Amino acid sequence: TKQVGDRQFLLAGIRTDYQKEYDLLLPHKIQGAFLSEPMEVSDPFVAVRPYYDTRLVLNHDEEGNINSHMPEEGKPTAYVWGYQGMHPIAQVDNALPSEIFHTSFEETGVVGVAHTGIRFFSGSSYTIPMTERPTGTDLVMTYWYYQEGRWQLQTEVPYQSTINHPGASRLDEIRVYPRGALV
Repeated sequence: TKQVGDRQFLLAGIRTDYQKEYDLLLPHKIQGAFLSEPMEVSDPFVAVRPYYDTRLVLNHDEEGNINSHMPEEGKPTAYVWGYQGMHPIAQVDNALPSEIFHTSFEETGVVGVAHTGIRFFSGSSYTIPMTERPTGTDLVMTYWYYQEGRWQLQTEVPYQSTINHPGASRLDEIRVYPRGALV
């Protein structure tokens, strides 16, 4: 807003609407008002509500972390949180939270020479836990496996809930996402 004497004009504005989720008051919608010419207002947030368009809708997990956002016009972005929900560890553009899975075994793996971080999964076969399995159509997956003394990338293959890579002694950085998503 701009103040001219005792008159107030709205030029543009951004507002955040909050919603109660999981007993937390969390940001839910980001709205913007961008006017072609200044408009005189008494209260820039109430009187001109029709001029605010929703720009972004936020969704949260039980800890209050943003697990996705969706522009009003556009594609969703999903987030994966790790380290007991303290840090975002993956961002996936063009995907919903229900369509993705990611683990680098930093919370449950064996300490040693990992592809990323300090932990990895020991073995050549890993099954994604039932409660964490993604749903969606045309899902793909990538992962790193340790074989013949070095880490190697398994490029995109169709999603299966169980990885079985004979000859590998370790697995790391398992990612499942919709084909065409950007991790």
